[in-house]
Amino acid sequence: MELFQRRIGMLYTVYFIAVFIFSIICHEVAHGWAALRAGDDTAKNAGRLTLRPGSHIDPVGSILLPGLLILTGMHFVIGWAKPVPVDARNFRKYRSGMFWVSFAGIATNFLIAGIGVLIWRTLDLVLASFMGAVIYPFIFANIVLGVFNLLPIPPLDGSRLFGSLFGIPASFMQKIERFGFFILLYLFIYSFFFNARLLNNFFKLIFTLLSWLIGLDIELTT
Repeated sequence: MELFQRRIGMLYTVYFIAVFIFSIICHEVAHGWAALRAGDDTAKNAGRLTLRPGSHIDPVGSILLPGLLILTGMHFVIGWAKPVPVDARNFRKYRSGMFWVSFAGIATNFLIAGIGVLIWRTLDLVLASFMGAVIYPFIFANIVLGVFNLLPIPPLDGSRLFGSLFGIPASFMQKIERFGFFILLYLFIYSFFFNARLLNNFFKLIFTLLSWLIGLDIELTT
């Protein structure tokens, strides 16, 4: 029985990772699609307007890192896919193009989560337990991705949304983006090793949203 439970747990972990990868891919494709609508066909020419995993997966950010976090029982999952190439110089209108390209990825994650919530809330009680286990990873992963990408730290989408809304020059944003990864890495290491409250507060927000959306009391254990 214990071996069976372990195998089920392992299969569910693999399923969760697959859902996470799918959600990241949808996020990136949405960027490319919005860029095409704004006048830039770079992503299309690079063959990135597809849901085929091979075109988007980053071995470290899409598989290794999220897999390790889930397998070690962490309360958080982070990861990334290969960024969709976008050349903002091709936008018909730079400011609006940058806004919609940045917004598209976040909106797609919230849309997937919203569809999951609708399915969850309309489940028959007989199927609720099984289908809930299937649907929940979609809701959780996409809310995490959507909220995380709203942070105004380059290269996250929130920084580009902020820049386009307030008319910050592209040259200035590019200079900041050079240091963005190191800022995120510092915040991750600092919050993980020295100030766990920061991560806990972020995921308390996620679980509060989930509890409100799906009507269940979900608590973050520490």
